[in-house]
Amino acid sequence: MRQKIMARIALALTILAVGFSVPSKAAFETAKIDGVKCIDAVALGRSFGLRASWTEPDKRVVLQNATTCVEFEVNQRDVVFDGRHVFMGNPTVCRRHSAWISWIDAEKLLVPLLRLGLDRPPAVHTIVIDPGHGIPDNGAENKSLGLKERVLTLDTAFRLKKILEARGYKVVLTRRTDQAISPEKKPDLRRRDQIAVEVAADLFISIHFNSAGQYVAGENIGAVHGVETYRFTPRHQIPLGRAVHKPEDDDINPGNKNDALNTLLGYCIQRSVLGEQASFDRGLRHNNLAVLRLAPCPAVLVEGGYLTNDTEARKLATPAYRQQLAEAIADGVRAYANLGSPPAPASSPSQK
Repeated sequence: MRQKIMARIALALTILAVGFSVPSKAAFETAKIDGVKCIDAVALGRSFGLRASWTEPDKRVVLQNATTCVEFEVNQRDVVFDGRHVFMGNPTVCRRHSAWISWIDAEKLLVPLLRLGLDRPPAVHTIVIDPGHGIPDNGAENKSLGLKERVLTLDTAFRLKKILEARGYKVVLTRRTDQAISPEKKPDLRRRDQIAVEVAADLFISIHFNSAGQYVAGENIGAVHGVETYRFTPRHQIPLGRAVHKPEDDDINPGNKNDALNTLLGYCIQRSVLGEQASFDRGLRHNNLAVLRLAPCPAVLVEGGYLTNDTEARKLATPAYRQQLAEAIADGVRAYANLGSPPAPASSPSQK
């Protein structure tokens, strides 16, 4: 009986969204921990050739091989994947001297990242860029510097559009003027996703700039800084910033159709922005953001920095910095689109 159960578990893990899977011969024990279906992260890592070492017994464990390093901390949702922070829906727990993570986090976050470069996502031809906010909604502001998020997002979106079009993509903006798409916030957000549906978009990227007052409680607002990228929260999980499960967390949303691809797109963009701008890494995060809920394609929201941090805001105020941000996002898109592509053939002497 136990063998049949283990076989079913192995089979289930091989039929993940959009083709992402663990090695076909792997079988993993699962357990209900505090009501959450969990899997042994050490065993999962082993199936990918990662060896486990505890840097602190029953508290911190590192899974690594020559090319990949994943660091878990018990009771934390933050995971460090190849030096970049990614956030799970449930914290790591210690059970029988091993690290356990939720089945959903294994399926929607860790397995896609562990298979990074092995699977090829659907082809990218049309990209919708969504400049956040628009009159009458200014978004975040730095009044002392005279900066409004709605202005900066539109400028960055035009820069990104130009770069991507030069690389051969068709690009559609959800707004091209300083005005919001519609005067009321909820219809406006639904309309942004509807545009992606109408043009049969392959990717949806919403551009924003952050405010510590909106997302960070209990911290010095002026000190909070850095870049973060959001994917839509997988079904049945609790978004970051909330500790209590709500009925709507179990709703079926169109944005969840591409959970694994959302992870890959978000990771590629976050990694690219951090690499090119040397920004502080606030991680690949997840939230039930309305603008991602109805997205018909892989979708992320990029928070390019904090306007409530004067040092970061002064950088964002410069066209050169916004151009660099646009180039970094474009490079992240290219990295995503090229995942799983065969390496370019080496040049022969006659071709040099």
